[in-house]
Amino acid sequence: MTDAQWCRLVDKWSSAHHRDKSNNAQSTEVTEDVEFQVDEDVEPTEVDAVLAFKVCHTSSKNGLSVVARDAVMLMETIQVDVIADG
Repeated sequence: MTDAQWCRLVDKWSSAHHRDKSNNAQSTEVTEDVEFQVDEDVEPTEVDAVLAFKVCHTSSKNGLSVVARDAVMLMETIQVDVIADG
């Protein structure tokens, strides 16, 4: 980003319109304490990295983007190659 682009961006953020928009935005506050619980009786399981990637990169509106879909295909290909190689 050039200095000129940065200055334009700062000017935009400093404009009355954007300040009002920011001031009117609802804040998101955590209203209750969330505690991470570990069940000692349950054996840890391995997480499938490809499945985790799909879950994290899938939008409820748009699904997987083209880039994410390509990455999943590449990861699945690598998995198949590793399994085939033993």
